Amino acid sequence: MSILKRNYPPATALINAKKLGKNKAIELVKAIGLREYGVYNNRFVADEWGDFESGSQKPEKILGALNNSDTEYMLLEVIRENTSAVIEGLAIAAYLSGANAVEVVLPYEGKDLTEKVCEAFKDFDLAFSISYGMVNVRAVGNSIIHHFETSAAITALFEDSCSYMKTAVAAVKKYGDTIDKAVEFPYGKTIAEIAGIDENAGIKAIAVGSTLYGVSAFSLVVDEVFPLENGVITLYDSKCCIADQAEKAALEVRKTGCGKCTFCREGAIQIHTMFKNITGAKGKATDIGMIKEIGEAMRFSSLCSIGLTGANFALSSLQSFGDEVEAHIRRKKCPAESCSAFMNVYIAPSICDGCGDCLDVCEADCIEGKPGFIHMIDEFDCTKCGKCIEVCRQKAIIKTKGRIPKLPERLTRVGKFNKR
Repeated sequence: MSILKRNYPPATALINAKKLGKNKAIELVKAIGLREYGVYNNRFVADEWGDFESGSQKPEKILGALNNSDTEYMLLEVIRENTSAVIEGLAIAAYLSGANAVEVVLPYEGKDLTEKVCEAFKDFDLAFSISYGMVNVRAVGNSIIHHFETSAAITALFEDSCSYMKTAVAAVKKYGDTIDKAVEFPYGKTIAEIAGIDENAGIKAIAVGSTLYGVSAFSLVVDEVFPLENGVITLYDSKCCIADQAEKAALEVRKTGCGKCTFCREGAIQIHTMFKNITGAKGKATDIGMIKEIGEAMRFSSLCSIGLTGANFALSSLQSFGDEVEAHIRRKKCPAESCSAFMNVYIAPSICDGCGDCLDVCEADCIEGKPGFIHMIDEFDCTKCGKCIEVCRQKAIIKTKGRIPKLPERLTRVGKFNKR
């Protein structure tokens, strides 16, 4: 039994569920304590079905999808590798809850799975449809939404309930690299065991889904209530600036959201803007409190997982790395020496040969110079992009976090500058 790979022929689990009957089948799921996977792992699957089974109203349909907040799409591997089990799990959910139809919602990044999904539905006498993009939670009505992992787990349970083991899927991502291959593991393992790392790996921070932790997270045990979310464990080394990563995370939320929830839309804009100011040396002492206040409001006032988790990285970065973030504001310093706004860039007058290469690549047009003269950078307009540093053959352009030495105040011929 596995979420990523099944060991029984299609329809085996559905047949077993029907043999038990609806009441006993729901009681089995309840006894196992099967929860939703992803962001909504506080929900018990049996409770979702039982509410409809015991009443007169039936759910309109069963929807299978990833969480809207999942922009890594690693968990598409569940439906890619075990398509029939995911579809059968949705069919079982429809049978036990009384729903008459199933809809699979694939992100646009998973449209290539359409043919496999349609083929898998042929094993079941069930009305189905496929849509693309995000789940519109405003329009689902009384339908039940199951994560693809949940659906595969339902199938695994009814295939062989006696040897059923709760498992989950995760993958490791080193910041800046691609995501490693998805792996399935039994609950009860630590983050370090799942990621295959130890305390001497030079890791500064760990993000599990949208939540950031310090290295103490190595020892955290992943169980069914742990917020694994999209299953991606991202590792950050000492060169990563936490404030910069929080700014990027907030920008991703802005790009992902549909814009219909006010708190999600406006909250993401404000959190992103404040972190952008913080990394741009324009942060204010009041920003920290505002980020916390807005972030908490997003969690409690948004309808889908984008808003519910959209502030997690920002809030957890302040909780675990508050001193580093505040250093950008109070000390005007990036402890990771990563944020260019806190660096100084200048042209060393004793090295510059006046070649003009830096003039050609400066998009901000903030370098003054002419052939045979020492070039000068206007520090107020300089964006610290580093392109001039890359093209300087003399290595005369220096980026430093320290003080700038005495420089020419006007254009001076090469070799003629006197520091005194």
